[in-house]
Amino acid sequence: MRIAFRIRTNAPTQYIVMPATGFLSANGSINILITNLNMRKYRRRHRFIIQAMKAKENDTDRRKIWNDANMENLDLVQCIRIFTLKANRQRSDKSISKEEFDELAIPSSSEAGESETTSLQVQLMTDEEKSTKINELNKQINNKLDEKRKECENLLEAVNEVKKLETDLDRATIQCNDLNKKIILDEDQQKIIKEKLAKMDAILDTMKIK
Repeated sequence: MRIAFRIRTNAPTQYIVMPATGFLSANGSINILITNLNMRKYRRRHRFIIQAMKAKENDTDRRKIWNDANMENLDLVQCIRIFTLKANRQRSDKSISKEEFDELAIPSSSEAGESETTSLQVQLMTDEEKSTKINELNKQINNKLDEKRKECENLLEAVNEVKKLETDLDRATIQCNDLNKKIILDEDQQKIIKEKLAKMDAILDTMKIK
């Protein structure tokens, strides 16, 4: 059995899903990449839903199939809801004397469901030294945020390029199908012409014998 699937979310501007639509054959599998563009805007109410329904072998347009009226029929479309959870941040077990150290914890980016905390231990400083250190840390944080923004921009460009390639691929598939139909039609016409020529040859042979 062949199915068409699509993945939807209630926060479409927060997440990038690649691919968001497609087809799967029996016993087939596909890797789906879901990217959160900004963890600061994460909310526990964010949800995903996977929709799937039967697809014909000649269905090739991954988006057009979901525009069909049948997809509104819940008896034909299977829906699976996915809930999201925010990863818990790990905390250091080390205890440091207040008289010796002030500890500043800066969370690093999480990957593959794991999160870690990088701890910066600083000796007690004067107010001026603390202010200088805070400014340095703010500068580091701003640099990291700029890097993240650039990464998001590059990722969005890559996503747009992938979508463009998907559109070109769908267009090429349709053109290929049309070409195959034309070839089959030409072959049928050639077959009919050959049959007519064979009949004419037979008639001519009969006339020669007479």
